[in-house]
Amino acid sequence: MKRLHFLLTAAACWMAAANLRTAAQSPSSSLKISPAVEIEFPTEIGKIYQLQGAVNLTNWTAIGNRVFGHGRSVTRTFSAKSDSAVAYAAYRLQVGNATTNGFAPWSLAGARLQMDDHSSNNVVEFQTDDSGRDSYAGAPDPFTYEYTRVDDNLARVDRTFTADRRESLTYSYSAPGVGTWVREEYRQGVFERRVLGVFRYLADTTNQVPGVSLPPVVIAGLQPPAPPNVLTGLVYHVLSGSRPDELRFVTATTGLELPTPPSSAGEFEVEVSPGGNTFTYSHQVLSTNTASLIVNFGYYGFGGDKNEYDLTYTDGPSGTFTRRIYRLGVLYSTDTGAFSPFAAVTPPTTGGTNPPVVISTNPPVNPVGLTFTLHDDSTPSRLVFQSTAAGILFDDSAPDEFSFTYQATGALTYSLRVQYKADRWDEFDLTFTNGAQGSLVRRQFRNGKLNRTTSGPFTVAPTGN
Repeated sequence: MKRLHFLLTAAACWMAAANLRTAAQSPSSSLKISPAVEIEFPTEIGKIYQLQGAVNLTNWTAIGNRVFGHGRSVTRTFSAKSDSAVAYAAYRLQVGNATTNGFAPWSLAGARLQMDDHSSNNVVEFQTDDSGRDSYAGAPDPFTYEYTRVDDNLARVDRTFTADRRESLTYSYSAPGVGTWVREEYRQGVFERRVLGVFRYLADTTNQVPGVSLPPVVIAGLQPPAPPNVLTGLVYHVLSGSRPDELRFVTATTGLELPTPPSSAGEFEVEVSPGGNTFTYSHQVLSTNTASLIVNFGYYGFGGDKNEYDLTYTDGPSGTFTRRIYRLGVLYSTDTGAFSPFAAVTPPTTGGTNPPVVISTNPPVNPVGLTFTLHDDSTPSRLVFQSTAAGILFDDSAPDEFSFTYQATGALTYSLRVQYKADRWDEFDLTFTNGAQGSLVRRQFRNGKLNRTTSGPFTVAPTGN
């Protein structure tokens, strides 16, 4: 591992901050300026980077997630206040060669993907490192993009079609050139909807990139639909929300469902057994590419949920589905998604298959079923409110579960407290301009003390729409 050291001059930071406060603050002003350290480092495709910090130049602590090189610079900002939980005397960067594990490629340049979302003739073409097009039967739809390998099997593409139309795509690879995708579409800067499905590289591409020491991965061609006659011994990974569920078909009529995570309020299945939910099922092949699957749960004592799947096979044993969920004998909801016998990597995106939530012109009196996107930092974060007391934070680190309180303080203002741990929480002052957007002030507490204060705009959208 190479190590690059970034040493801070604490006195210089304090002097600059003091001069700014003297010039900018009057005795009656509440303006506060605190010292901070901004660290920027270039990245190279094929390398992995881990930023570390230390107080005494001896005990080094990893800061944030490792970064897979993408050829662009990465910037991180940290508080330099003496009472801050992340105030380090020195920083260093560990740089190492990436292993050849994992299916996610280092680049999509030259790749052509079939994504099965509108028509089997539609192809996504990544023509260069930063431009591509959606190829339809009519005129192609060009876009520019930034590609990021997030982890061994996970990648993200941020596409821009026009100034007011962009998309964020998450590719979860489950095999070479095969996996599931989640697409979040934005119009006029506001989240519009979320779509998902399965993808496969067309057979004329590999994920070998010149100059990178990854062995080439040969992409298998599109497989003809192949619904199995018997499910015994198979495992289906069913993706309809933010995380896949696992259906294990133990015998010809019984199985076990393992939701991930258990007791997720964002999914319809209810986890009642620590080892998973047992079910009975019936399965019937209807045509060369369709099948019916009916799954019955018994956790209500007198007949539990029934899930009716219409399975459409699009690529060998994988495909898409429409699911009707019956609760206590009554149709409860209908959703769609993707399934595959290959284990899917969980995409860190908003999720849930709850019925659509309508955004009104007034601030929401209850955030359940909504996603708040916060633009108070260099990387937007999302608060997904799954139930009346709990939710999940998605940002540039691992997802965090939280409890919360949400209370009106005026006609257009609300206070929000998001509690992650006993000594770690965020306090928000929200000012709505309408039911879909507004501005925020965010106070972040770490180790029971105020760590930093940020501000910026936020948007509100139904989760999963």
